Amino acid sequence: ALLVAAAFYWSTASTSQVNAQRSAADQAETSRWEYCSVVVNNARRSEMGVDTVTATVSFARSSGTVAETIEHSAERSGTNNYKIYSDVVNKTMAMLGDQGWEMVSQAHPITPSGSDQRVLYFKRRAR
Repeated sequence: ALLVAAAFYWSTASTSQVNAQRSAADQAETSRWEYCSVVVNNARRSEMGVDTVTATVSFARSSGTVAETIEHSAERSGTNNYKIYSDVVNKTMAMLGDQGWEMVSQAHPITPSGSDQRVLYFKRRAR
């Protein structure tokens, strides 16, 4: 009976160790993150009464950065320049949100030319 109890204890301890190792591996896997940033370009392209603004989404990868450009075009609406910038930001945030990205921060750095830029930072669990 003592031998059976020792075998049971050894089996339970081994199972607990394996479960603890799996749990640590699962936690390490779920704590990996992917990051990206969005820069809304201040330059606006105007053609035939239509304004176009772009945002550049830069995905951080261990192999380097991968960039994607998002464009938003709208008919010129008088002097309301802010709306088209707001629209490209909203379109880009919705796209990233649909892909599981969460906005974590934003900044308004001044570029070397002295203009203000809007930068949005996102993260999501690594896939």
